Amino acid sequence: MRHLVNFGLLFCFLTLAVTGVMEFALPFSIVTARVHIVFGLATLVLGAWLALFQHDLKGLLAYPPQLQTAIHDLIARTGDL
Repeated sequence: MRHLVNFGLLFCFLTLAVTGVMEFALPFSIVTARVHIVFGLATLVLGAWLALFQHDLKGLLAYPPQLQTAIHDLIARTGDL
């Protein structure tokens, strides 16, 4: 399931990039704008899915304990930044 979500995000980002360039370079088209909006919403949904249901994402956002200790020691030696 995770690979499916990642490939979906890749497809959404590519579609957003192409439609964004099209909206910038070509005259306005409501169809292009709608495609851009729909894939933007799909990106938000897939991103929320990853944030809520993939528990290993929390590990990517948190500092490892060794880094936390190193940061704490650095601040203690230099004083408040």
